[in-house]
Amino acid sequence: MTAPPAALSVRGLEVAFGPVPVCVGIDLDLPAGALGALVGTNGAGKSTILRALAGVIPARGSIRLFGEEISGLSPRQRVRRGVMLVAGGRGTFPSLTVEESIAVGVRNTPLAKEAAAAVERGLTLFPHLASRRRQRTGTLSAGEQHLVILARAVIARPRVLLVDEMSLGLSGALADDVGEILAGLGSVLLVDQSITRALGLASWTWFLERGTICFSGPPDELARRRDLLQPVLLA
Repeated sequence: MTAPPAALSVRGLEVAFGPVPVCVGIDLDLPAGALGALVGTNGAGKSTILRALAGVIPARGSIRLFGEEISGLSPRQRVRRGVMLVAGGRGTFPSLTVEESIAVGVRNTPLAKEAAAAVERGLTLFPHLASRRRQRTGTLSAGEQHLVILARAVIARPRVLLVDEMSLGLSGALADDVGEILAGLGSVLLVDQSITRALGLASWTWFLERGTICFSGPPDELARRRDLLQPVLLA
């Protein structure tokens, strides 16, 4: 029996800013339904990889979404295929209320007809926002705005969710809650400032150093690699 395609299959991904290579020869497979974590040193290229997968920045190489090549698609086309990027707290609508901002996630999609139900689902998943539903998004804290963006992405039911800096601006307890939510969603690839939290959530991990993957494997195996983790944990 042929194995089902990975949610994301990346081969030979390369990103450069002008003449300077940032990521080179990136290969990774995110199994369908799994949560994977990109970890590594500061400036190693973790966020760059997520942005390249979403099409936000140009990249070379092959990117397959459930077997379909999407590397030539624009960011909007990738969103329509089901690839959603939550980019480190960026992308709020300050003048909109929380519920209006979350509803943007299903605007111009087949789910638009059930926007009200979708928003309620988002507020149920992120109860911290429920009491702020009619508050202007621009008056929220940075962490709360990050939650709004996460809720907006989740209600769109992406096939693959890319999350950059999952716990940005969040307390430890709230970040743990968000991690549990994401772990139950399906195919998720995330970057987080807390390696300990990322390893606790992930079923597969990749360690980046200077723009290349130097480890790929289960989180418990990476946790034993003190040669890789110690410099990061001490940073």
